[in-house]
Amino acid sequence: MQASKSKLHAHRFICGRSRRFRVQNGSGTVFFSHCSLGCVFCQNRKISRREAEGQNITADALAKTFSLWRKKGAHNINLVTGAHYVPQIIEALQIARKQGLSLPVVYNSSGYEQVETLQLLDGHIDIYLPDYKYYSSYYAGLYSHAEDYREFAVPAIDEMVRQTGAPQFDKNGLLKRGTVIRHLMLPGLAGDTAQVLRDIASRWGDSVLVSLMRQYTPFDMQDYPELDRTITAEEYADACTLFGELGLGGFFFSRTNPSARVLFPPLTAQDWRKINMKTVLSIAGTDPTGGAGIQTDLKTFEAFGVYGMAVITVVCAQNTTGVFGMQPVSAELVGKQIDCVFDDIFPDAVKIGMLYDAEIIHTVAGA
Repeated sequence: MQASKSKLHAHRFICGRSRRFRVQNGSGTVFFSHCSLGCVFCQNRKISRREAEGQNITADALAKTFSLWRKKGAHNINLVTGAHYVPQIIEALQIARKQGLSLPVVYNSSGYEQVETLQLLDGHIDIYLPDYKYYSSYYAGLYSHAEDYREFAVPAIDEMVRQTGAPQFDKNGLLKRGTVIRHLMLPGLAGDTAQVLRDIASRWGDSVLVSLMRQYTPFDMQDYPELDRTITAEEYADACTLFGELGLGGFFFSRTNPSARVLFPPLTAQDWRKINMKTVLSIAGTDPTGGAGIQTDLKTFEAFGVYGMAVITVVCAQNTTGVFGMQPVSAELVGKQIDCVFDDIFPDAVKIGMLYDAEIIHTVAGA
């Protein structure tokens, strides 16, 4: 690498959305080649490895990339594995800021960092996004070729937290400053995940947010058969329960939609158990006496330990002696109720009861 250039492999616009934490306009992401780790499961290995080929660019060209994201409406500039190009990154940021760049800058890191390098970034980075991959030096050596990973990651995160302080959000709920620690769960390493979460809680507590990730996807893992599977729902649910018991705040990934992240403040263990319940939606009519319809369905769901939700199709005047009147809910409103449920808490199962007319039937069938 020439002194005035950085090795840029790719830059792209990444959009995402999560409840209470929205990145509606996307993140302006820049990937840097030659990551300092060699994780055997890395999904970006073609662009991150030391032997990967990238494009040499100057600080001026990098600054133009930052400005491009600003013009496209990105919410932040996201620098991925750029530790070995920090002087060039700082130079590019200084150029871009003179040209009007005011977006938050995210430093996306493996956690395997020198404190001295991070100190150079003090005042230039708004949000640190480090991994805390392993507690065990054995697993760190086996899967990332860095037995000393934790020896560097802990003081590195200490420095990141010192620089950013506690998380700060703007009026729209977007994170504008802080440190978000990520942990990717690996198959068979539930004990190591528990150690990582406990260490985060004891060291940094509510000074950080935590992203507990379950989207590990194996490929070309013939040499590591123990990693040749995904994380089970039970493994993730257990980790989420511990997350809550430790009082951590941050992100977890939806059980029903692994690509969707949800932000939560610190919750109680009881709250987390509720979050990890199975969810069932009843689409039916009402019974004011509680002997049938929605009321009975919800009581049944609770008795079986699942989280019940309801969409009302018709309001009934009835009791144990008979039905004395019915007022159907419009098909449009039935559809809106269904959308509200599916957009927020995606059900594991749906139970259908009374559908008053053909229009409501078509609305439910098309949902």
